[in-house]
Amino acid sequence: MVIIVTKGYSKDKITTTFRKKIDALPAKSFAKIEMIQEDVLSMNNVFNVSFFEDNKIYEKRFEFQKNTISESFLDDIPLMRLKGVLKS
Repeated sequence: MVIIVTKGYSKDKITTTFRKKIDALPAKSFAKIEMIQEDVLSMNNVFNVSFFEDNKIYEKRFEFQKNTISESFLDDIPLMRLKGVLKS
């Protein structure tokens, strides 16, 4: 199981928190989790991804600074055979 919690924020605004559970996500695969509205891209966006493996929980935080989710930052994502914005 994978749990994704996202929110956007700026100095004077904060979005509602979005939560998504994916029951099964095999290794080296992907799933679409949400459609991002244009106005949210001008905010900082945080994605917390949690998953369970061998009865342990793991979490990784991905933070995209405002305006970095844009066409000017697109790169090839071989696994998906698409272009997207990568964050490690």
